[in-house]
Amino acid sequence: MADHYFATNQLKDAVFSLKIVNEMLTKVREDSLYWKWVFIALHNSLQGFVVTCLCPVNDFAVMQPAPKKRKCCIREEKYCVGKRDCGSAEEWEAFWRGESEIVPKRFKILDFMRLYERIKKPKYMECLSGKPFRPTGTQTDSVKRLNKELRNPLVHFRPKMMCRPVEKFPRITRDIIQTIVFLAFESETVWWSTTSDERLCSETKGLIKDILGRLDELEEHHKTAPKKDQAANPE
Repeated sequence: MADHYFATNQLKDAVFSLKIVNEMLTKVREDSLYWKWVFIALHNSLQGFVVTCLCPVNDFAVMQPAPKKRKCCIREEKYCVGKRDCGSAEEWEAFWRGESEIVPKRFKILDFMRLYERIKKPKYMECLSGKPFRPTGTQTDSVKRLNKELRNPLVHFRPKMMCRPVEKFPRITRDIIQTIVFLAFESETVWWSTTSDERLCSETKGLIKDILGRLDELEEHHKTAPKKDQAANPE
C-alpha cells in the first residue's frame, strides 16, 4: 500500500533531507557537483525544522501577514491595500478565534529568511515554553549564504558560469547542522512523542553524527589537499 502513495510532513521530510545530505557528502570528493544536492537538501531540512518549531499548535507564525496600507492619493490622504490571492495570518487567526465566519483564502508561507528570523524571537518560540535560537559565530552568515548564494542560484539556474571554491563548504554545512541540532533537540519545540517520531528522533541523531564525522574528514582533506583540488570544477 505504501508504494501507491506519496505521504510526508515537514518533520519527516526534514529528516529525509538530512539523509540526502549524508549520502551526498560521501560523493563530493569524487565530484564537487554533488555539493549542489548537499545545499538543496540542507536548505530543505533546515526549513522543515524551522517550520516544525514555529508551528507546535497552529500555523500563524509561518503565514504571510496582511499587507500594509499605502497612500493612494497624497492630497486626499486616502489609503488602500493591494489585492491578494491568499489569506493573511490575521484573517486566519480571527477565523480560528471565532471572530469571523468567513473562511480565509489559502495562506502563503513566509520566505526562508523571515522564517529564520522568527526562530530567534521569544514571541514565537516561547509560546509553549520553548527556547529561541541564539546564533553564535558564523551561523547566521552561513544561513544567508546557503539561501542566497548557494541554494537559490542552483535551483533557479540562469544561463551563466557558476564557480565557487569548496574549502569553506564544510564549515557552512556544519553551521547549518548545528542550527538543526538546536531546533531538533534543544529548543523544546519539536515533540518526538509518537512511536514513529521516536524512530525519526533516533534516525536524526544518527544522521547528524555521521554528517559531522564526514565534515571532519572533508575539513582535514582541504587542509592537506593541493590548492588546485580545492577549486570547484568549472566544466
